[in-house]
Amino acid sequence: AGVEASSAAALLPTAAQRIRFGGTMQEYRDDHRAVAFVPNHPLAEEIHRVLNDQQPNVISERIVVTPRGVTAEEQLELFNSLRRVSALAGLQYYNPRRQEWLTLFHSSQTIDGPRSQRVIPDQEVTTIPREETLYVLQNTPPFGDIVYQYHYRSDGAGAFLFRSLNQDPLVYRRMRVARPEQTFSYILVIPGEDYVVTYGIGGVRAFTLFGLLDDRIEAAFGGRTDGIFDWYYREYLQPLEPSDY
Repeated sequence: AGVEASSAAALLPTAAQRIRFGGTMQEYRDDHRAVAFVPNHPLAEEIHRVLNDQQPNVISERIVVTPRGVTAEEQLELFNSLRRVSALAGLQYYNPRRQEWLTLFHSSQTIDGPRSQRVIPDQEVTTIPREETLYVLQNTPPFGDIVYQYHYRSDGAGAFLFRSLNQDPLVYRRMRVARPEQTFSYILVIPGEDYVVTYGIGGVRAFTLFGLLDDRIEAAFGGRTDGIFDWYYREYLQPLEPSDY
C-alpha cells in the first residue's frame, strides 16, 4: 500500500512522498541545505533551526512510515525506550570505511547533572511530559567519557521529539573534532490513526583537517547515527508492523 492512501502523506515533504507503508528512506548529506526528509510538523521547527544555526557538514537522515496506529501503552513505550539509557551500552554500528562493526557506547548511564555526574537509574515515566532534560554519561570510543544532554519535548497530542547533544568536546589524538553542542541526534515520532511517522537525523559540525579526514569523519559519524536509529527501528518500530508487511 502506498503512503498516499493514508493521512500520513500530509506530514511528508516532497522528497519523501514516494515512501511506502512499512518502508524507509535514508540519505547521507554533507550540506545542511540538502536535508529533505524533515516531516511537516511543529516539533520539527527546532530541527530546521539547529541545521541553519550549526550548518553541519556530516549528516545522516532517515524516515520510516509504520503502517498502523499505536495504543497509548505502545506510544508510552516508544517514548520510554529513548529514556532507557542503560540499554544503549554495547550498541554496535557498522563503519563502511573499515568494513567492520564497532561499539557505539562501551557504557551508558543517566547522571544527576553534568558536574557531579552521579549515576542514577533510568528515568522512565508513566505519562509523556511536555518537556524534560536528562544528562547522560556515555563512554564513546575513541573519544572517551562524554556527557550528553538528552532533551524531550511533546506536543500534548501524541507526537514527541528527542534530542541528544554533546556537552563535552570530542577529541581524537589530541585534535578537537567537534566542540560542545556541535554533535546532535534527533528522533521525531508522530503517531496517527493509521500510521506512525518516525524521522531521525544526526549531524556534526566536524573539523576535518582541511578536508584530509572527510571520509573518516563521514564514516564514523554517519555510522553512529545509523546505529542509534537502527536500534530504535529494530527494537521498537519493526515489531509494530503487521505480519503481512
